[in-house]
Amino acid sequence: MLESVKAGVQEGVINNQRIIEITAAKDSLIVVQSSRATSLWNAEDKTWDEIFHSEEIRGPRFAMRFVFSGFRFRPYYDSVHDRIVALARQPHSNTPSIATGARADNWERENEGDVPDDANDLFVAADGTVVLPGSRAIYEFIGQTDTEKKTKEFLNNLTAGALGSTSKLAFRELQPADFPVMSGEYSVAMDAADASLIYYHSGMVRRFDRGEDGNYADGPSRDLGTSDSAVLATSNGIVTIATKSGAIHVLNASDLETVLEDHLPEDALPKAVEASPDGSAHAILTHNNRLWIADTHDQPSARSISWRPPEDGETTAVAFDNNGHLLVTNGRLAVRSYDISSGERVVEYSAKEHWMFTVYDYVVVPLHSVLPKPSELDNFIRYLMTGKTSVAVNQGQPQPGSARRELLEERVTFDVWKPLLSNIAFLAVVLGIGCLYVSRSDF
Repeated sequence: MLESVKAGVQEGVINNQRIIEITAAKDSLIVVQSSRATSLWNAEDKTWDEIFHSEEIRGPRFAMRFVFSGFRFRPYYDSVHDRIVALARQPHSNTPSIATGARADNWERENEGDVPDDANDLFVAADGTVVLPGSRAIYEFIGQTDTEKKTKEFLNNLTAGALGSTSKLAFRELQPADFPVMSGEYSVAMDAADASLIYYHSGMVRRFDRGEDGNYADGPSRDLGTSDSAVLATSNGIVTIATKSGAIHVLNASDLETVLEDHLPEDALPKAVEASPDGSAHAILTHNNRLWIADTHDQPSARSISWRPPEDGETTAVAFDNNGHLLVTNGRLAVRSYDISSGERVVEYSAKEHWMFTVYDYVVVPLHSVLPKPSELDNFIRYLMTGKTSVAVNQGQPQPGSARRELLEERVTFDVWKPLLSNIAFLAVVLGIGCLYVSRSDF
């Protein structure tokens, strides 16, 4: 009974509201919660105000993290046009679309149409250019005039949706003539300073450089000798790649030579990699909410550092603000900023939590800790059979589209030993009380 209550509160409230993406937007923050709700920090009221709402996403919000498992929804801030741009998916569509929201329009969400290629992500360069690295091409999002949008909408209604919502007029191809087709899973990162792209596909790392005309040309490439999937980030000439097996490769972006090699703890799956705007620090977030941080301000002496914020082990999102401060969450509704060099907290963005959080922390969790947990012994058996301490929540279920990314799948991480020891301790106490009662009873 108590286990069901704990699971219900955790899935329906705690996990549904936790922050999973952080975006710095001038002097404020924009976050995305597990339910895929997007919110802007309101400094005056100390609240997260929902913005960028999609009318097309219906159904219970707690289900969204399962529906979109394996797909990253992250709004990027375009400082040139003072807007956010995101690659969005709808439950009924296999094709992602571009959504924009301007500050001048109170961040109201506008669907700009489907992308012409099944892209994993989009990026915004320093000059405001929106680039979509696809599996078959690299596109620049140009947008459409109001007349073009109305014409497209009219023709789409006339043909009962047969034309789809993609408009070739809204995109321009930028890739070189010999651009390699990426079959299967791939990952991309952009260095916002020069808009260069780093592709990772089946162990092969490729750099594409943007020319003065906006088109991309082939740069250096390198084979890392692995077929693992990976996540990566690049900034100011430094690339950090974290593979499924836990290997960490920090490369010089100019020639893709190794600057630093490291490894995540055993059974730690990387979830995201982030880099500070000036490239002086890189951070990796794992699925068990642990952080790996590297000081990369000087390439020859790049090194991982031992300092971790107090939220390490709880944080569900990581990013850097415009000043290079590390942004982490507390696993719920608070975002905290840290100066990596000193380890000091700079600022906190913390909203009032739902009353169910208090009930969960001070009633449900303490009772759950002392009472036996027989159902959680399944995790111990799973660990003995697989050696893994996490599992994808919808493993084996069909996913919409073909751009699902393995390392972005929603996963449940479990403690192997705590339930076992808790059950043994409870059993020992009950047996001890029973033995004491029998020894002192006169039968």
